[in-house]
Amino acid sequence: MKTLVDTILSLESEADSRLAAARTEAKQIEDNAKAEVEKIKKQIASETDQRVAQFREKAEQEFQKTASQIEEEHKSALQEIEQVPADKVASLADYVVQCFQDW
Repeated sequence: MKTLVDTILSLESEADSRLAAARTEAKQIEDNAKAEVEKIKKQIASETDQRVAQFREKAEQEFQKTASQIEEEHKSALQEIEQVPADKVASLADYVVQCFQDW
């Protein structure tokens, strides 16, 4: 028959074994959690990079569109200026000079 000491030692050994198993399981859970966190971080970083790239592309397209519109307006204004007769430009220049002289 087992003695009380043998029973206690047996229980203590079983407790140590279960504790070691629990620690191993806890370590596995922790490692899995860390891996999952890394996976989520990479996914978020990838999604963020994709959104930034889409924003940059959209901004570049809008910039190009606006720049083209401004260039067309500039060309149109230059054409209008070029259509002003030379004698009218000379007359206006003389008028400006006269205003400054009278001032």
